[in-house]
Amino acid sequence: MTAPITAHFRYSAPDWIIKILSPGNLARDTKEKFDLYEESEVSEYWIVSPGGKSVTVYLLQDDHY
Repeated sequence: MTAPITAHFRYSAPDWIIKILSPGNLARDTKEKFDLYEESEVSEYWIVSPGGKSVTVYLLQDDHY
């Protein structure tokens, strides 16, 4: 069961996003989405690079990563 949307409902960005990179979306995920999530005030953005075997964590501080 879902709750009805009321006048007090507010859409907001998630607190945390994790993105697993794929070769075809590298520029989009590391630049376009980075900017979008920063602007939307997503508190944490994690980028996982399976090929590079790395995780990069961005924490929002003073409206910037």
